[in-house]
Amino acid sequence: MAQAIKLGEVDGCYSLQKEQLDSLKDVSGIEAGSYKTFDYEYIGYNLLDELLSDKTIRHALDYCTDKERIIEMSYSGLGEPAYGPVNNEGYVYSPAEKRDFNIEKANQILDDAGYKDSDGDGIREKDGNPLSFEMITASERSSWQSATVNILIDNCQKAGIEIKWNPLEMTTMWDTCYDGNKDWQICIDGWGGDSDPGFIMCVFVDWENGGYAGVSYENPEFDKYYQLVKTTTDKEKRAEYIEKCQEILYEDCPYTFICLSERVQAVNTEKWENLKANSMGFFGNGLNNNYCNVTPAK
Repeated sequence: MAQAIKLGEVDGCYSLQKEQLDSLKDVSGIEAGSYKTFDYEYIGYNLLDELLSDKTIRHALDYCTDKERIIEMSYSGLGEPAYGPVNNEGYVYSPAEKRDFNIEKANQILDDAGYKDSDGDGIREKDGNPLSFEMITASERSSWQSATVNILIDNCQKAGIEIKWNPLEMTTMWDTCYDGNKDWQICIDGWGGDSDPGFIMCVFVDWENGGYAGVSYENPEFDKYYQLVKTTTDKEKRAEYIEKCQEILYEDCPYTFICLSERVQAVNTEKWENLKANSMGFFGNGLNNNYCNVTPAK
C-alpha cells in the first residue's frame, strides 16, 4: 500500500504498518500519521473448556502476557496495554490492581490452586489434566501474530503451561471459535467499536441471550450493569456503569485484553482537497465530512 500511494496508484491507505509511516512522512503531497481507533485485540478463553473454566488458570495466562513486548513486536508499537474493551477517550479502564506481566505471580497462584508438575515434564497438571492448550489464530494474520504467539509460548512454559499453536484460515477460525462450541480452547482476535463507549461491551451479554463474545461468557451482574449502560442518559452515571462493567470483565477474565490499537493512515493531498484528519485519522465513523466534502485538487 505504501508503495502504491507513492506511485499514485491509490489515493488513500487505511491501515499501514508503523515502518511505512517513516517512509511516507517526508514524501511531498502525502499526509500520513498514526491515529487512535475504537479497536482492541484480545486472547479469548473458551469458558466451556474444563480447565479454562477455572478463573485461576485464566488469571495465570493473563500474568504470562507481556503486553508491552507484544505491542512492540507484533503491533510495531501502535497501541497501549489494555485492561478492558473500551477504547474511547475518557472511558479507558485502568484497574487498581493490574495483572501485568509477572511469571512469579503466575506460578504462585497456580501452586496455591494445586496445579503441580508431578511427573517432571515441565507441564503442570491437576486430577490428571495437564495445562496444555491449543491456541488458534487466523493464518492471514500470522505474519504479525507469530510474535505474540511465540512470546506467549515462551512465557507460559516458564509457568508450567504448554501452548500449541494452530493457525487456521480466518473463516475456519470463526467457524470453530464460537459460543456454545466446546471443541476449542484459546484464540486471538479483535473487535472494533464506535463513538459510543458503551456499544463495544454488548458482545459480553449472556451468550444464550444475545451476547456474542465467542467464549460462552455469562454473568448476571454484568448484564445488570450493561442494561444500565444502555438506558442511562446522565453522562456521569453512565460512565460509572461503563467502569463497573469493565471491572467485572477484568475480574472474570473471559479475555486477556492485549492492546488498544492505533492505526497508520495516509492520503494524497496533491490530488484531493478537504481531507482533514481528526484524532481518529481520515477514515471511519465520525469522519463523514471527508466523504461528503472531498473534491479533486484544483
